[in-house]
Amino acid sequence: MKVFKKSAILLLLLVLMFFFAYAQEEQGLVTLKKKIGVTEQEWNRLPEDTKEGLKHLNGSRLEEIKKEIDNINKAIAKEGALWNAGYNPIILLNDRETKKLARTNLNENFIEQMIRNMAGLKDSNKEEWENIPGENRKLIESINKNRAIVSKIGELGFLTNPVAITSAMTKTAPPAATASIEIPESFSWTNYQGSNYLTPVKNQLNCGSCWAFATLGSLEGVIRAYYNNPHLNINLSEQDLVSCSSAGDCGWGCADKAAKFIKNNGITTEECFPYTASNSPCSRCSDWLQNKWSIAGYNDVPLNEEAIKKALITKGPLITYITVYSDFMAYQGGIYSHVTGKRVGLGHLIVLVGYGSYDGKTYWICKNSWGTAWGEAGYFKIFAGECGIDSICIYSLDTPIPPTNLNGVCSDSDKDGYCVWGIRTKPNDCQTAVI
Repeated sequence: MKVFKKSAILLLLLVLMFFFAYAQEEQGLVTLKKKIGVTEQEWNRLPEDTKEGLKHLNGSRLEEIKKEIDNINKAIAKEGALWNAGYNPIILLNDRETKKLARTNLNENFIEQMIRNMAGLKDSNKEEWENIPGENRKLIESINKNRAIVSKIGELGFLTNPVAITSAMTKTAPPAATASIEIPESFSWTNYQGSNYLTPVKNQLNCGSCWAFATLGSLEGVIRAYYNNPHLNINLSEQDLVSCSSAGDCGWGCADKAAKFIKNNGITTEECFPYTASNSPCSRCSDWLQNKWSIAGYNDVPLNEEAIKKALITKGPLITYITVYSDFMAYQGGIYSHVTGKRVGLGHLIVLVGYGSYDGKTYWICKNSWGTAWGEAGYFKIFAGECGIDSICIYSLDTPIPPTNLNGVCSDSDKDGYCVWGIRTKPNDCQTAVI
């Protein structure tokens, strides 16, 4: 009987401790919501990792972030912009972490001076450069006229001797697409004939590996499009690029060098070499050669809207760069345009997956690598001409080469009028709706 009483008392104490802790947590949440200025409904809409991140920030940092988001939303309203800012895991990062996310191989001073020269802004000071808006047509037109140079910016970031620079700058850009294809008013690989040809959004974490995620995000989509199968289970290894290629690491990277590595060496799967978000040694699984994918090649896409749209439709998801400003970190949805804040990165790499138009103006649909809690489930829309999205360099990937041939029969099991033939060379009798 005494044992029973002791057990009952102990159980009662545990229950009381649980309810006390719960009450404290609830009170803490009430205080937190008040500090960041969100309603209960707005709090419930936040992703779980955003909520957890907010809970672990101190009061002064919470005030800083709230002030930043308030200022961004005021600037959005003032400019009449078509997007909204709010809390997400990226806006919670400090400046050092933010800059790491947006870094690539581009040497900022070199590229700034180069674009200044092309735009006739040789004497412009730093402040004037920072204030050049994305819609400045004089700048964009000047860049497009010199796209033979701009398309090689990824290479120029590594060049230091005048001979090499001169050689690269004399290369000619590829001719614009000439094939006569119908360009619809809107198009996206995320909703092509009712299916999403893109693989799930990933998270590069605390590693400046956007270049690897953009390259493989494009390739995974190209594979699904090429084989006319949005359900193919394709998950390639970003860590393979980070650890085993000379295309970059967690501090920087270059998309065209990554594509060249895949063409020459192949790329293994996530299962074979899982992502660690670090500059870990190259340690693929023992049978990685049997799992590797490669590509026949890659190409620069001419820097004009029509050519980009044609390349999207005929080549699949593309790789492109954007200049990142601090307001972009708080993006929650809508069509982004830079409205306020300093530049935090020149040359963040993303996947260009589609386009649409608003009031006669084109916007691009893009896949990022900051997880699904950022933006529109990891995606964003951005007006053409903004932040260098279509004026630095864009790459398409050619003909994926699988590790092995599977399923040699051409079939139309879903009765959509188009064929699926498995992962092998496409039979001549297979009619397809995609690339």
